[in-house]
Amino acid sequence: MAETQLTREELRRQREAKTPPEPTEPVEKHPWHLGRYLVAIFVALFFMVGLWAHQTVLNESKVEATFTNATVLSTVQSELNSGLTQYGLTDLVTTSDTKAILHQLVSEVYENRKLSLDLTSITDRVSNQANASLSVYGVQIPSQLTNGVAGTVNTAINNQLNTSQLQGLEQGIQVAKIVDWAVMIITGLWLAWLAIRELRNHSLTRFISLVTIFSGVFMFFLVAGVNGYLKTLNFSNAIANSLLTAATNTVIHAGQLIALITVIIGIGILLLKVIFRRRHQS
Repeated sequence: MAETQLTREELRRQREAKTPPEPTEPVEKHPWHLGRYLVAIFVALFFMVGLWAHQTVLNESKVEATFTNATVLSTVQSELNSGLTQYGLTDLVTTSDTKAILHQLVSEVYENRKLSLDLTSITDRVSNQANASLSVYGVQIPSQLTNGVAGTVNTAINNQLNTSQLQGLEQGIQVAKIVDWAVMIITGLWLAWLAIRELRNHSLTRFISLVTIFSGVFMFFLVAGVNGYLKTLNFSNAIANSLLTAATNTVIHAGQLIALITVIIGIGILLLKVIFRRRHQS
């Protein structure tokens, strides 16, 4: 009887061994996909560069605010007046004149119009000063003479500001705006698509934290490189150098701020993920 029972047990084991196990659902793993993360990091970097340009050099109001700060106004005013001393005109351009000139300069460059500054307020002042000085002697300056002086002032100031660097900027600014918008839209949509993929894989927080941290760090290096390059530039025109220095300070500060905010967001998300995980485990 024991032998029969043993035989039955052996037969059952043999049948079980021959029966294939039922397929089980594989546990889905979420690998890092290093290549995809690297792509996302550089796409995010391009998006930040587009945003950086959009908020600084391609932003007309930002550029005007940069060019009309007290330091730049003082330098430009001094240079314009210095250029007029050869015509016997001293301290002709005031601070308000300088601010109006720079406002018009920025407007015409960003609207892709040929620079032709309206200096009526300055030329009228020349005529009024000359007439006031000679009126005590009963002398009135002929309009032809005052018009000639006004034309000289107009030409001198326009020549000081309408430099070759500015002319090149006029030609490229419109193209740069189109390219910048295209870069931001394409990279923004690309990042959204990558984020949706990671959301489906239940790894969105890891994706956002790592991409923002590393792209922010790369942004810091990029800003440092741009800063180093801009500091090597030097123009023979003192006004151009003054404007370049002001623009450099604004651009670099904005780039560093974008990079810093990006890194802080990434670190914040990473810390929140760690905190929630520990609370869940406890």
